[in-house]
Amino acid sequence: MSLATIRHLVVLEIKQSKWTMLLLTAILFGLFALSISASGHLTTDQLLTDSPAFFTFIILLTVLIITVRPTVFRNRNISFNFQACKHLIHLQQLPIKKSTIILYRLITNYMLLIPLLIVYLITLYIVISPLQELLPLGNYLVFSILWLTICSIVLNIQVITDFGTNILFSYIYLIFIFFPIVIVGIILFYMFFDQSLFSIIVHICNNYPVITSITSLLVIGVSILISYHWSLKRIRKMDYLL
Repeated sequence: MSLATIRHLVVLEIKQSKWTMLLLTAILFGLFALSISASGHLTTDQLLTDSPAFFTFIILLTVLIITVRPTVFRNRNISFNFQACKHLIHLQQLPIKKSTIILYRLITNYMLLIPLLIVYLITLYIVISPLQELLPLGNYLVFSILWLTICSIVLNIQVITDFGTNILFSYIYLIFIFFPIVIVGIILFYMFFDQSLFSIIVHICNNYPVITSITSLLVIGVSILISYHWSLKRIRKMDYLL
C-alpha cells in the first residue's frame, strides 16, 4: 500500500469533481432552506413528536454524493445486467496494489461526506433553536457521530458495488429482502413504542452519550473493514471482461 499513490488518486478525483463540489454545495444550501422551513417553526414537543425533515435530508445528502459525481467515477453498465466503476477497472490494469485502490475509494467518499455533514449539522444546530434545547452541545456531538455512522454504512456498501455488482440480484435483494425487513421493522417499532424515532435517538444521546459514541465509532470501523475485505475479495474473483 502506497500512501503517496492514495493521496495522488484522491487529489485527482477531487480536482476532477470541482463542478460536483459546487453542485453539492448548492444542494446543501437548498437542504438548509428546506430543513429550516420544515423544522424551524416547530416547538421542542413538536420536534420530539414528529419526524424532523432533516432526517430524510441527511440520507439524501449521502445518496447525492454517490449520484452526482462525474460519470467516470460512478457505476456504469459493463454488460446487460452488470455494473461497475470503469475508473476503478482501469486502475486495476496499472501497477497499483488492489488494496491501494480500495483505500483511495473509501477515503475519497469520506472526504466528500464529512465536510458536508459537518457544515449541515452545525448550521441546523445554530438555526433550529429547539435542537439546542433538546440536545446540549456535547450530546449533539454524539447525535452527529450517530448520523455519521449511518451515512458511513451507506457509502461503504456503495464502495463494494463500485467494484462490480449484478444489477438483477441487487434489485432482488432490495425488493424481496431489504424492503420487507424495513417495513416489518417499522411496523414492529410502532407496535412496541409510542414515541417517535427522533425522540428515542435524543433520549439515547442524552442518557448514554459515552456508550453511543464508542459503539458508533466501532460500527464505523467494522463497516470500513467489511467494505475493504469484501471489495478486495470481489476484485480478486471478478472477471471484468465478461
